[in-house]
Amino acid sequence: MNFRRILALQCKQLYLTRRSFDRLGDLIIWPILDLLLWGFVTLYVGDMTEAPVQAFIIGGLILWIFIWRANNDISLFVLEDFWSRNLYNLFSSPMTIGELLLSLTLGGFFRILCTFAITAAVAFALYHFSILSLGVVMLLLSGSVLMLFGWAVGIAISSLFFRFGDRIHLFSWGSTFLLLPFSCVLYPLAALPPWAQPIAKLLPTTQVFESMRAVLSGQPVPWLPFGIALLESLIFLIIAVWLFGLGIKRAKQTGLLTKY
Repeated sequence: MNFRRILALQCKQLYLTRRSFDRLGDLIIWPILDLLLWGFVTLYVGDMTEAPVQAFIIGGLILWIFIWRANNDISLFVLEDFWSRNLYNLFSSPMTIGELLLSLTLGGFFRILCTFAITAAVAFALYHFSILSLGVVMLLLSGSVLMLFGWAVGIAISSLFFRFGDRIHLFSWGSTFLLLPFSCVLYPLAALPPWAQPIAKLLPTTQVFESMRAVLSGQPVPWLPFGIALLESLIFLIIAVWLFGLGIKRAKQTGLLTKY
């Protein structure tokens, strides 16, 4: 057994880990996020008395589909063009940026509805929870805000691909998990530590899930938080589209498109 070769392999793994965001994420980021998320849930459930905890958690998980699916349906489809070396063909056609984004969002909309319907049916079959207990208006508002914000996240992440290439592909599916602990999906804003609450208040997702818990607790629909969340989502979407345009312009200047 040659320990020099073993040491050489260890150095190789170290260099690969240092240069790969995927490996660093698996090593550091995701375990910390899991600890934060389920730790907050444990604290929240431990302080519960008569609130419908099951409805809060299942309802939050179902509504989270809107942002998770909306983000993935844009960023992953753009990423697939990188992997299949199709970008040069795509942008040598007369297609505009607006047409590209519209096709991605429309296709994603139907996939979101499909995933939502299946998940809602499974939740009703297994847990006897109907997401329609939120009310049609509340459900439409929640889904719209989360979907718009999810599209904003997906478009913003896609703009990074055109600047840095596909080596940052981890962000395509990891971005929503980064938002999850601060969006108050499974616990209220008050369950977060003081340093995390200002971050959560900036996200439109927090407004949606706080409103969901209020409605499931028998309170009226809080219209003002929804208005704020909708405005924030639209602002984020406009900024994301602007960044996407800048990313493509940058890719053309640097010749990145010719590599894919």
